[in-house]
Amino acid sequence: MGNRLYNVRFTDQQNVVNNLLISSIRGIGAVDPFTAIELAENYQIDDKRISRTMITLYNRTEQYEKSLKLLVPMRNDSWKKKMKEVLETKLKSTSPSKSGKGFFPILQP
Repeated sequence: MGNRLYNVRFTDQQNVVNNLLISSIRGIGAVDPFTAIELAENYQIDDKRISRTMITLYNRTEQYEKSLKLLVPMRNDSWKKKMKEVLETKLKSTSPSKSGKGFFPILQP
């Protein structure tokens, strides 16, 4: 029984840590999405909310390929379907120079 209580407490502590980290990333992302992305990419968070948050931040910074990659393992629901359509449209309409396929492919954008 002692182990069960420890596991519950550990889970509760992990939920608190996840909540604080996700809320911090969202708060920073409202002001500086690039810094929020850098912070989030340094942590492994097992929470579906972080995936949606990262997709939002990647979209704000026009990193649509990264957003699309995050969608793949997500559960199929209406949000995922709608976001996939939006991202595919954005990727199709991205100019060649923004996607790194301009006249000089050896130069990074």
